[in-house]
Amino acid sequence: MELALRFLVFRKKKEADLSRIGDVGEFLTDSMVSLIENKRFDRQEEERIFRKTFDYLATNYGLDAFRRYDPMKKKHLGGFLHSAFEVVALGIGFHDGKSKASASAFASQVQGMWTDLSFQQWSGSGVRASSRIPKLIPLGRGLFRP
Repeated sequence: MELALRFLVFRKKKEADLSRIGDVGEFLTDSMVSLIENKRFDRQEEERIFRKTFDYLATNYGLDAFRRYDPMKKKHLGGFLHSAFEVVALGIGFHDGKSKASASAFASQVQGMWTDLSFQQWSGSGVRASSRIPKLIPLGRGLFRP
């Protein structure tokens, strides 16, 4: 549920606002309350985009999109990584779940993300979420532009 909330909260958050988040857990809790109270929040539209995004991911790459890719072994390793989710899911979601990339082109984009210097700098262990998010979400928006 937290990942769904992250998707809803960060999908269209302005880049300037991302750097003002502070404690991510507290920010998500406050944002959840705001979404619940917001009468203009279009739940049906957000559900449509959420489904479109994750249908695209499931069809074109699967859960490996959120696991570390080792270019030397040419395979994904380990478990789920928030940093990969923030780039891939939120990058596709920002563009309303649209992508013109074929499955093979999308796979190349995801795999290439792991050699991107900015991704490497901001996704490593020890990088706080409040520092990581303002860097990785815009990266995903650019990488997965339709």
